Amino acid sequence: MTSLTADMKDAIRDGVPRALLCEIDHPDGLVNVWSHFGTLEYDSKEWIGLGILGRVTPGTSTNSLGIKQVTFELSGVPPTSTDFLSSRVRNREARVWLAAVRGYQIVADPFLIIWAKLDYQILTIDENRTAKIKLVGNVGFWNIERATNKAWTHENQIVDYPTDIGLSLLPELVDKESNWRLT
Repeated sequence: MTSLTADMKDAIRDGVPRALLCEIDHPDGLVNVWSHFGTLEYDSKEWIGLGILGRVTPGTSTNSLGIKQVTFELSGVPPTSTDFLSSRVRNREARVWLAAVRGYQIVADPFLIIWAKLDYQILTIDENRTAKIKLVGNVGFWNIERATNKAWTHENQIVDYPTDIGLSLLPELVDKESNWRLT
């Protein structure tokens, strides 16, 4: 993840209203929604305001390593509107950004706070005969299998951390035989 831009830091410090931008790669089409009302134009996309009908519920936060769940929820949907929905959401992605909004204009650049790989979808009908759609995803180490674009060499390391010599020791470890045993 990247850090906050100077504009975003200033906007937060100045009390500019904040919102969540949520992009879901659903099998039935890309969904771009935001946490306020109305339509927002940003990043050459139209973001639909869900207000109180939409909710993102992250799992509990701990210091332990592991995969955490996050739920993307849309409530108050007429049941007939859900007939076309595909439930094959596994391995699709969803992202949520924290944005500062000045009069329907996004302050550069929103901060990515959730990047989830979707797992399954739940559809329920409540007592008022409205549907609730929940997409459950995982955040954490699901992306550990992705290839990285960075070359991890001593030369690359000293660009970011000039005093770190740790990667210069790696050539000595190539094909080194190590005996592991229980003590």
